Amino acid sequence: PSDEELLHHDANGRPLRLRLRCIPLMAADGTLTGYLGVHTDVTQAHLALELSHSQLRLLESVTAGQPLDKTLLDLCQAIEAVATRVRSSLLLLDEAGTRIIGGKAPSLPPSFMQFTSGLRIGEGVGTCGTAMWRREQVLTPAIGEDPAWEGFRHHPHSLGLDACLSMPILDDAGNPLGSFAFYATSGDVFNDSHLGLLKVAVNVARLAIERHRRDEQLT
Repeated sequence: PSDEELLHHDANGRPLRLRLRCIPLMAADGTLTGYLGVHTDVTQAHLALELSHSQLRLLESVTAGQPLDKTLLDLCQAIEAVATRVRSSLLLLDEAGTRIIGGKAPSLPPSFMQFTSGLRIGEGVGTCGTAMWRREQVLTPAIGEDPAWEGFRHHPHSLGLDACLSMPILDDAGNPLGSFAFYATSGDVFNDSHLGLLKVAVNVARLAIERHRRDEQLT
C-alpha cells in the first residue's frame, strides 16, 4: 500500500492538493490483479495550515513592533496566497475615521490605490467607502451596474474586475479604522472561504493599526 500527496491543477489553473491512497489487489495465490486507488482533496486543509502559520508570523511581527506598512503588506500577501481568484485591497483611514489616507494592494497597480487617497467615506462611495460608513460588510456583485462606483469604475474594469466584497476594520468601540476587500471578475467567485479570510485579515489589521497608533502616542 502507498499513501502520498500529489499536486494537480484544476481547469482554471488553481493548485489542488490530492492525497492518494493506493492498495494492491491480490489473488489467493498472491498474484497482483490490480489496484484500488482513493483520491481525497486536502487543498483546504493545506490552506488552513498555511494561513495559521501566516497569522502567527504576522502577530509576532506586530508584537515586535514591525513598521505598520510592512505588516499590512505582509498581511495582504499572506491572504492572497491562500485566497482563490481574487485580489486584495486594504485601505486606511485618518485618525478621525472620515478620510482614506493610504493602504496596500500588492496585486493591483499603484493607480488603483491612488484614486482613493483623500476620499471621504460615506454612503455610496464605492464598496469600501460604504462598508466603512455603514460599519458592516458590503458586497457589490456588479460594479458596472452600481451607482456607488460612478466616476471611478474604470479602475477595476481596466483589470477585468467587476465585483467587490469589503469588510470594515473596526476598533473596540466600533469606529472604522479602514477596510479589507477582495476584488474579482464577478460576484459568483465569492464564497464562505473568502468571508472567513476577510475576518482573519480584519482582525490582524485591527491589532496592527491599534498597536501603531498607541506607539505613536507614546513617542
